[in-house]
Amino acid sequence: MAEKRSVAGINAPGVTLSAVLLLLAGNAAAQMTAGSGASSSPRAGTSSWDITLGAGVAVAPKYEGARDFRVLPMPAIDITWRDRVFLNTENGLGFYALKSNAFTLGASVTYGWGRREKYDRRHLRGLGNVNAAVQGRMFASYTLDAFTLHTSLGRDFGGSDGLVGTVGVTATLPVSQRFAMWADIAATWADDNHMKTFFGVTPTQSARSGLSRFKASAGFKRTDFAVGATWKFTDHWSLNATAGAGYLLGDAAHSPITRRRLQPFSALSLGYTF
Repeated sequence: MAEKRSVAGINAPGVTLSAVLLLLAGNAAAQMTAGSGASSSPRAGTSSWDITLGAGVAVAPKYEGARDFRVLPMPAIDITWRDRVFLNTENGLGFYALKSNAFTLGASVTYGWGRREKYDRRHLRGLGNVNAAVQGRMFASYTLDAFTLHTSLGRDFGGSDGLVGTVGVTATLPVSQRFAMWADIAATWADDNHMKTFFGVTPTQSARSGLSRFKASAGFKRTDFAVGATWKFTDHWSLNATAGAGYLLGDAAHSPITRRRLQPFSALSLGYTF
């Protein structure tokens, strides 16, 4: 069974933006075929490679805590070699130390999002940019029937130099061999470095921006809920859709940088499995 991916737990410009990446890798399709007893690839059993490529469009807040949205084109990449090495849109480049129908354990290197003043020139002016970073990540999941418990821990090297962890549960409903639905709920925790970088306001930043000083500390910063569906309308082509929202908690919610606690997101993508 394919690794179950959460809808939260990647760095800003909002976990919301990262959440929509999960869909674009065709995760629901993999769960659907696993549940039906079919192969997730038309060439399964004859090749060491499982490859799904495609593209989509995502709508998400401009940054975590933003009020305004942006529309972004997104790649849909999900490549696995011998169920051991992978490259996908969500987790980047990595390997599975353990991968079975029930358990998944792995590690990867991926992209940690930053934040730019230009995302909201009036509100973010004077705060400075947060550089993007290379992120090292560990993840694990356990699947029992239709439910998957998943968790991940990522550390940015650059940017905030912070830690972000996620835990959640996904329920998958294979309606037929070609159509599946899923729902996911997750919570995200972040350390002091991450919270200070993305939600704190230093005295210098306060003087430049006009925002009140604010000290942000480690803790749970958000919860997310999302639903999605995949229609595999041929043996190779699949259409994926998802929608959901995050809700900021604790210091992330109370920060003067945050303009809205509710963070809706959605995405639509088309993928081709070789």
